[in-house]
Amino acid sequence: MSHRLRSLLPIALSVGLFGDVAFADSIATQRALRNIEIALNLTIPDAMKAGEIPPGKEFEAKVLAKDLAERVPRARGMLDRIEEADKTSPAVVAMGKRIDEADQLREKLGAAVGAQTANAEEAKARHFAFIHELKVHEPTIVKFGELLKDHDRDISGNVSPESFKKAIDELGVVNDACTTKYAGIQNHPTYSLHMLATSPGDWCKIAAQRDTYAHRAVVNRVQALAAFRMKSLQEVAKTPEKNDGYLMNWIVGALSEPEGVKQQLTQETKPWFAIVGKEIPEGFFAPVDALVQEALAAIDRTAPKWLYPEDRFHDARIEGIVHRQMASGVRVVRTSMASEGWTLTKNRFGIVIDRYRTGHVLFKMPKLKWCSLREFTYLEQALNNGSFQPASTATTSEAVRFQACK
Repeated sequence: MSHRLRSLLPIALSVGLFGDVAFADSIATQRALRNIEIALNLTIPDAMKAGEIPPGKEFEAKVLAKDLAERVPRARGMLDRIEEADKTSPAVVAMGKRIDEADQLREKLGAAVGAQTANAEEAKARHFAFIHELKVHEPTIVKFGELLKDHDRDISGNVSPESFKKAIDELGVVNDACTTKYAGIQNHPTYSLHMLATSPGDWCKIAAQRDTYAHRAVVNRVQALAAFRMKSLQEVAKTPEKNDGYLMNWIVGALSEPEGVKQQLTQETKPWFAIVGKEIPEGFFAPVDALVQEALAAIDRTAPKWLYPEDRFHDARIEGIVHRQMASGVRVVRTSMASEGWTLTKNRFGIVIDRYRTGHVLFKMPKLKWCSLREFTYLEQALNNGSFQPASTATTSEAVRFQACK
C-alpha cells in the first residue's frame, strides 16, 4: 500500500464515526478528540447556558459547576497534548472552541454558585437573627396566621378589645423590622420548615397586611359575639322551659325593652370596631329583631305556669337588706328564706370561716310584662371570737325566671 493510501485510511474511517473528526491526521488525535467529547458530555439545561441559576435549581447548578471545574481542565489538557500537525484541523479547532465555551460557562456558573453560597450563609444568619429578635411576637403572628386557614375564624381568644389592640400593634412592630433591618427577607428553604413560626417571609406578608387582618379579625369577633347572643335567644324561643325556666341575666336585661338586645350587642361590639377605626355597619344586628319577638312569645307561653318556691321561712333583717338594694323603680313583690337556720362553711382543718342563708325575691321591673324571680345569698364572715360579721348586702344569682307576680 502506497504512503498516500495509508495516510487517507484514518480519514476515511473517521468520517463515518466522528463527523468533524474526519480531517484529523492521526489515530492518536482521533482518540484524544473522542476522550474530550466524553469529558464534555454534560447535560446543561437551557436556563443555565448563560451561567445563571434559575430559582429552585441551586443544587443542580452546584453539581454542574463542580463537574465543569473537574472536566474542562482535563479536556483542555488533552487538547494541548494533540500533536502540532493536527492542531489546525477543523475538528481540533472546533473542539477548542467548545472547550473555550465550556470554560466560560464554568467561570460564570462557578461565580454564580459562589455568590449563591455566600448569599445562603447570609440568608441563614438573617433567618436566625430575625427569629431570635422577633420571637416575642410569635404568638401574635401564629394567631393571625390562623386566618390563612380559616378566613372566618374568631382568633380573639375572648380577650378585651384593649388587649387585642396591643396584638395588632405588635404586627406594626414586625412590619417595621420587615421594611428596615430585614427588608427583603424570605422564608429559608431549609430552616423555615414549612411552619409559620419559623417563616420570616410569611411573617412579613401578614404584618404588611395588618390592617386587612385586623379588620377581618374584628368582624369575626363581633360576629361571634352576636352569634352567641342569637343562639341564646333561639334556645329561649325553642325551649323556654329548659333549666326550669331560668334565663341568663343578660337576656332579662336585654328583653326589658324592644331595643334591649341590640343595645347589648352595640355596647359589646362598638369597642371592637373602634380598634380599626370603624363604626358598626348599618343594619348589622337587624336579624336580632325577629328572634327577640320569638323569645318574648315563648316566655309569654311559659311564665304563667311557674309558681313561687315553697319557702316557709322569713328573716326581716336579711329580707330588708334585699329590699333596700334593689334598683330604683323596681317593685319588690315578695321575699322569703329557703331554710330556717344557717349553713356553716369550714376549712380543711374544720374551722368555721363563714355562714350563709339563701332565699328568693320576686320583683317587677317597670318595662317588663312579667315579674322576675331570683335567688339570693346572704353571707357573714366568721370572727376570731366565735361571732360573725354582719353584711350590708346580699348576692343575687345571675339566673332569672319570668313568672306571674304572685
